[in-house]
Amino acid sequence: MTSVRQEILKALGELSERYPNWRFGQMVSNVSCWANVPTPEAIWDVEDERFLETIRKHLKKNPNG
Repeated sequence: MTSVRQEILKALGELSERYPNWRFGQMVSNVSCWANVPTPEAIWDVEDERFLETIRKHLKKNPNG
């Protein structure tokens, strides 16, 4: 597993704590749409680095959820 993927899993854990009612697939879909244009293809097209960057930006920008 790459270090970026390890960081993604850690960041998804933080996001899950922030939004405990979100289903896992919902969380992945939301982040993918935040990172790209919100289309059905977004989940397939987002690169790992961009996915991680998007989670980190969201956690910083919205510290209280």
